[in-house]
Formats: sequence, C-alpha cells, structure tokens
Amino acid sequence: MYYGRPDRNCECPYKAVLQVSDPTGSLSVVLWNSVCVDWYRCLKPGDIISLRRYRVKRHYQVELEDIELSVNSRNPAALISVLSPSCVSPEHLPPEPTYSFYSSKDLSERAHSEVCDVIGLLTFTGRSERVRTDGRGADLLEYRWLRLEDGSSDQPIMVKLFSTSQPETHLRLHPLSVVVCTRLKLIRSSEQFYLTNTTFTQVYCTGLGQHSQMSYRKLDQVRLFLRWLKGQEDGQVLSRALIGGFFMFPPPPISLETFMTQRRGELGFLQGAELHRELDRLSYRERRCFCIQATVVMVTYSCRGEILLLFSSPSLLS
Repeated sequence: MYYGRPDRNCECPYKAVLQVSDPTGSLSVVLWNSVCVDWYRCLKPGDIISLRRYRVKRHYQVELEDIELSVNSRNPAALISVLSPSCVSPEHLPPEPTYSFYSSKDLSERAHSEVCDVIGLLTFTGRSERVRTDGRGADLLEYRWLRLEDGSSDQPIMVKLFSTSQPETHLRLHPLSVVVCTRLKLIRSSEQFYLTNTTFTQVYCTGLGQHSQMSYRKLDQVRLFLRWLKGQEDGQVLSRALIGGFFMFPPPPISLETFMTQRRGELGFLQGAELHRELDRLSYRERRCFCIQATVVMVTYSCRGEILLLFSSPSLLS
C-alpha cells in the first residue's frame, strides 16, 4: 500500500501487512517504509521467518484487545531472516496448506461468499481497470477480468482479480496459461456468479515454475483438469482466446423496462454538460458507469478492425 501525501516528507511511503502464525495463534505484521520495499517481494506464503526487534501495537481500527507487530528500519531497526525448514524443530513447522478446489460445474451449486480455489486454462485476459474503494473515495483499486475453462461444463469461470503481492505473476497472465487462484470468494447475483479476491488470495501461473513446487498438484481435482487439458488442441483454444476488450458483471439490461426495474424507477440520466463534467473527473484507467439519453446520429459497422459500412440515421436511444 502506498500512503504518500504531498505534505509529508517520507522517502519510502509504503506499507505491507502480513499474516503470521505459530502453534499458539496468528497475528498481523506490518512492514513499514524501506523494510516493506526490501522484503515485500521476497516473502511468500509458507515461508518460515525469524523476526526480531519489533514493536507491539494495538491493531489499527480493530478491537482494542487485538495487537499487531510493527516492523520498521529504525526505532528499533528490525531484523528479518528466512529460515530453512531443516533449521526448525518439527513441532514449530507450519502445517501443509489445505485447498478446496471446485470445478465450474461445482461452483454453480456453491453458496454466496463461499471461499474456494480454482484451476483452469486462461482464455480471456481483460484490460486493467480501476475503481474507487467506496464509490467516491480517493483510493483506487486495480483489477482485471479473467476467464478460465476447465472442461467440466460449458460455463466458464469468471474471476475479478485485484492486485496481489505477486506482480511478476500478474504480468504472465496470458491466454493458454494454466492458472490457479486460491482463497477466492464467490459472488452470486441471481443465477450468475463470479469469483474475486479475499485477503489471502494467491495466483500461480505457468511459465514461472510455480505449479511444480505446490502441493495442490497431487489433488484429484487438479489431476482431472490436467487430463482434460491434454486433450485440447492449441488451435481451437487460440480461436476463442482474447486479450483486452471489455467485460462487466452483472451484464447490462437488455431493455428499458428491465433497466427501470433495476433502478426502481429512478433513471438518473446525465445531460451532456453533466457527462463532460464527470468524465473530466476520471482518473487513469478508472471505470464508472453512466446513464445517458441521446439521439443516435451515426452508426459504424466494423469487423476485425475493417470498417464495412458507415451511415447516418437519427433515432431515439433510451
């Protein structure tokens, strides 16, 4: 997280929050400033760390009895090291991670907000977009849509993936990659659903040697997917693979009547001047939806970048 402000003089205004545990319980560790820069991309889930010279503080904006460890480069200067499992006694070794993999067929029967893991062949990678944390706040969160196929049904797995602590992995999310997303939350609306991040979401992708190091590769659900994958032809998968473009959930209404029902009769159309004002307020890659009522004066038909027909025909768009 970047917390820099124009009125503050801080060389490295960053912080990262880790969740650590031992046999007695778990708590949050906050890496501040240069410690965050030095260690953020070095640590991964499952690492065994030694942590010395930290401060114990009350957890920010949580119940008073909760605490967190504050780790900084001074006052005092923290000491962090990653330990080999062979250097740790067996009773202090962390347990093997557990997974709950569901196929696209299984997900259709899961409940709203259920946490799950998925594996699939990536066939769509959307453009990076940003939304404000509370609709109108100053903080922006970046995400992109992913479409995964696993062969268990005709319904793809749609993932609204926000940034995680794995920037290198996010850069390798291209069609035809095998992607594993862990600790996702299912969001259901009517009969449609998608998956999105939780605090503990991690992403693993082919091309980085990650899958071979993970214990999930031995699970039945993963092996079933790999058998399906071996029967796929690259040409057929490439024919339906997409990069960029636009996707939104839930889908836009198909009629004015449906739209009015969803809005409970409050259409909220913007006039031309209002629309220009709202557009001027948008930040880089920020995504927002606007409702307008206007007259169509031009329609352009195109196919794969080639313009086929262009004509003008006034009509009322509602």
